Amino acid sequence: MLRNIAFLLVAVAVCQAASVPSKSENNCTIADALIAMSCVFKFEDFSNKVDKLDFEDKKDLNEFQKSCDSLQKCVEALKCDPKFSVSSDMIKGYCDAVRFIGGAEFKQCADKVEQKESKCFDDWNPFPNFDDDDNNDEKNVDPKKPLPVCQDFYGKDNCLKNEITDICGKDQWEGLKGAFSSIAKTLNQCVPPQI
Repeated sequence: MLRNIAFLLVAVAVCQAASVPSKSENNCTIADALIAMSCVFKFEDFSNKVDKLDFEDKKDLNEFQKSCDSLQKCVEALKCDPKFSVSSDMIKGYCDAVRFIGGAEFKQCADKVEQKESKCFDDWNPFPNFDDDDNNDEKNVDPKKPLPVCQDFYGKDNCLKNEITDICGKDQWEGLKGAFSSIAKTLNQCVPPQI
């Protein structure tokens, strides 16, 4: 379950970072275009690592993190267009989430929660509408309208907060909440609930 959620997060990051629209004119030069081309190749490496990411393999996680860092530095170098700044924030948010979820400390926590056979954790799906094209189509999002609060983002009645806090402690809950809140904000589909 945890691996599937983490993979979903990273896959969504790849799609979102590539499709961020720019609302303003840019001041990019030919040199910036060459840097952007190099970023495309780094993005391809990043995408390949997403497809093969094994959360059980520390070496694999380290390689993925190097790819995250490389891609983020590349995108940050492109300051000529605001959309690159947004893309950089998205990449950082997803990479930080993968770093947290793939980290040894949270892995121990997830193992404890899974051993408990928690219904809340097993049923948890923070992005239930991800596969629904109508909910992910940017043209259906009215930029003037406030985004809705994510429904059952932390489980039914926010049960995940109690599960993680009771089993693993407040720090693990705050880390998980931060990782998923960052991703939800990046997806721009709903606002994480304030709990």
